[in-house]
Amino acid sequence: MDMMPRLTVGTKFMLLVILVVVLTAGMIGTSLVAINQNAIKDVSKELYQAVALNVNDRLHQKIDNITILLQQASATLSNPQISGESAVSIVSTALSTTDATEAIGIYSTEGVLIDVLSKGRQTSLPQQLPEALRQSLTHSEVIIGTPQRFINEGGAFTLPVIPVIARWSSNKKPNDKTQIGQGILMALVDNEHLCAIAADVSVRAFSGARQHVWLTDDSLRLIAHSEQYRLFSEGSLQRKEIFRTAGMQGGKLPAELVGVAIEYTKNAAEGMPETAWVGAFVPVASLKLVIVVEQTRAVAYKSVSTMRDRVIMWSLVSIIAGIALSILIARQFAKPIKQLVHASEQLAAQNFSVRLPEQGTDEFGMLFAVQNRVAEELGRYQALNINRVISERNKLEAIVRQASDGIFIVDSTWRVLMFNQVFSAWFDVHGDEEGQPLNSVLERYSTTRILTDHFMAIAILPDHLIPVEARVQQVGEIRETVLRGSLVKVLVEGKIAALMMILRDVTKEVEVDRMKTELVSVVAHELRSPLNSIIGMSELIGEGELQQKENMDFASRITAQAEQLNGIITKFLDLNRIESGKTELHSVPIKMDDVLKSMLKVNMRLAEKKGMTVSVHVPNKMSPVLGDPDLIGQAMLNLFGNAVKYSGAGTSVFIEIIEKADKILFSVQDQGYGISESSKSKLFTKFFRATEDERVRTNTGTGLGLAFVKEIIERHGGEVGVESQLNVGSTFWFSLPK
Repeated sequence: MDMMPRLTVGTKFMLLVILVVVLTAGMIGTSLVAINQNAIKDVSKELYQAVALNVNDRLHQKIDNITILLQQASATLSNPQISGESAVSIVSTALSTTDATEAIGIYSTEGVLIDVLSKGRQTSLPQQLPEALRQSLTHSEVIIGTPQRFINEGGAFTLPVIPVIARWSSNKKPNDKTQIGQGILMALVDNEHLCAIAADVSVRAFSGARQHVWLTDDSLRLIAHSEQYRLFSEGSLQRKEIFRTAGMQGGKLPAELVGVAIEYTKNAAEGMPETAWVGAFVPVASLKLVIVVEQTRAVAYKSVSTMRDRVIMWSLVSIIAGIALSILIARQFAKPIKQLVHASEQLAAQNFSVRLPEQGTDEFGMLFAVQNRVAEELGRYQALNINRVISERNKLEAIVRQASDGIFIVDSTWRVLMFNQVFSAWFDVHGDEEGQPLNSVLERYSTTRILTDHFMAIAILPDHLIPVEARVQQVGEIRETVLRGSLVKVLVEGKIAALMMILRDVTKEVEVDRMKTELVSVVAHELRSPLNSIIGMSELIGEGELQQKENMDFASRITAQAEQLNGIITKFLDLNRIESGKTELHSVPIKMDDVLKSMLKVNMRLAEKKGMTVSVHVPNKMSPVLGDPDLIGQAMLNLFGNAVKYSGAGTSVFIEIIEKADKILFSVQDQGYGISESSKSKLFTKFFRATEDERVRTNTGTGLGLAFVKEIIERHGGEVGVESQLNVGSTFWFSLPK
């Protein structure tokens, strides 16, 4: 007998819980003791910088609203279709319906105030714009100024404001004396708004206190505070301890400073007892101002100290409660664990008759029930060499589950034995349906009922394998999915042990075969006509019964038919090379008007032969686009050639290039035969020709030209289109991105 008692699982568990609780509490306590001033400063930094960024966001939102208002006002005043009085009235109405600003000043180009659009209250708009502010509009339409003071009508400086100015100009109508030619618009983020933003953010962040947030300019002069009277008395803040502590030198903040949070002390020289403070400041480079947030250290760190005291108290309580709870749990664990150990030892000795009491409703009761079922199953399968059976089933299931084809297996009792995820996705069957009767799983839809018929058929047929085909419409798909495969009968000792269906997605193969058949049919049809003509006329010439003139006429026709045949083959091969990606795009910056001029220079004779007039309209200046000049030229030639080919003699063709914000638009407008609505949708497909008009049928064509144009333009990332009306004319166009 051992002299020292062995530790039970319950005792070990109790000691483990006590150890975990004590270590956790110790780590928490150690971490709390390790909290130092730097960690607290980081917390304050995040808080104060968040407050400062909130001020920054509010300020920029205000400026953005003013900017949008001025841009709208500039567009209104610049509109030559609106008279001066109407434009001013529209801007006044827009001003009255927005909170962006209280007034808009209209200035001449020399910066002299012409008019003030105001909501009625006194404004800080100056009579004369500073020269530097006015000159800043030279290269920009809208300028946001830095905080500054203006001289009002009385000659005194206003409180600091942030100006936003915009430039506008208009083509003055000859008979409209009220139309203003050009000028400058200005609106302000006035000092009341600056102070209100600082006060409001401070109230929200510091439980109603208004004085913790203020703004300075880049020379550290106070420009906004919840207590507005300070703006008249404080002046420069270079003596502020918050800036001195941060290492500011020369009266300016360092350019690389992003934001700091520091501790400092305000001394009695400011009229108050010496007090410890915590503060942060964040420069806003775009506006040349600084957002300052500060608070007394006692208030800032109070919540951290309170939290530390509470955590320490609850850590001690948790240690005591954990020890007591671990003792109780360990005792409850000890008894059922001993029973499980005994039962496991019996199973290891292949005594499968042992049973555990199942009266309990807790996890141990469930575990005892499972243990009993395990013992029962092991006893039943012991004679069947269960290890081999389980191993083979696992192999089969792994193969089925991981197969890329859809697999569905039914056992000899017509119950679903197994299927994989691929089959599930096709036929909307779910994992919880394994073990269910075949009819209840596959008879919900017409497609799956067909599969059931296949299972029934192979069961009574002598064949061990039959082909299967099914078509399914998956959710979100337009086309049907075509499935082909086999249904296999698995026999054991001459009896059906299982039926296995294997299906594969052959949708792409079927679609490719269909497209090949259609392509061969279309090509054969297009090639047959010129070949028949060549054969017929060649036979007539070969018989030697024709006159010399007739022979020459037939020979020219044979040549024309051969050229048509060669054109069909050439265009088809060119189109095929582009579609297959074998034709490389040599994209370079090109000007569409230069490509057009080169094309017309060579091909203008096409229109001249028919006495047609060609008009061209292109912009004086045009941005280049990236493209292959040869392919773009061929696309233009196809559209121009069609316009000439399918128009009557003496008509006009109008070619136009328009530059838009994001693309260049090329169009060819004719006065030709026109195209019906039913033909428009097929117009850009291979070998299609709109032959409703007899005059179109008299002109030879391959039906590949527009398909060629479409493929070229889409390879360049553009679009093609057509607008047409029978007997009126057509406009073909394509666009290329800039």
